[in-house]
Amino acid sequence: MRVLRLQPNDALELLDGAGHCYLTRIVSLSKDRVTLREQAQCFVPPNRLQLSLIQGLSSADHMDFSIQKGVELGLNAFVPVHCERSVSRIDASRAASKQGHWNRVAQAACMHAPGRLNGCDCSHSGDLGRLGRCAFCALALRMNV
Repeated sequence: MRVLRLQPNDALELLDGAGHCYLTRIVSLSKDRVTLREQAQCFVPPNRLQLSLIQGLSSADHMDFSIQKGVELGLNAFVPVHCERSVSRIDASRAASKQGHWNRVAQAACMHAPGRLNGCDCSHSGDLGRLGRCAFCALALRMNV
């Protein structure tokens, strides 16, 4: 709280990542504790339009940027895949850590996106050929979406 320079009686909005929003006021602050008073609560249901982006692997900075902007635009799922001409490679030992990093980037982007209360799932699917076995993904790939 010190970093934000908040004081007692300042308003604070809390999001739980599941669509609940809590409008609160700071009652008291200490070095390691904040006491809040809830003033209002709302629930924003997830958007019925489910947007997914299937993207070929790119460099780390470009991948993070794509995730951030995609989340800000309303993506629900981000699926990075290895393509024949992908420059970046992810071996099996690093796949879990990369997926965790991408999910943290998506979570941080949700915190900065106005009105974005629900998260975005980033799951590494492997290569584009294997992704094509999924009926929905195969349809999307044929449509060049």
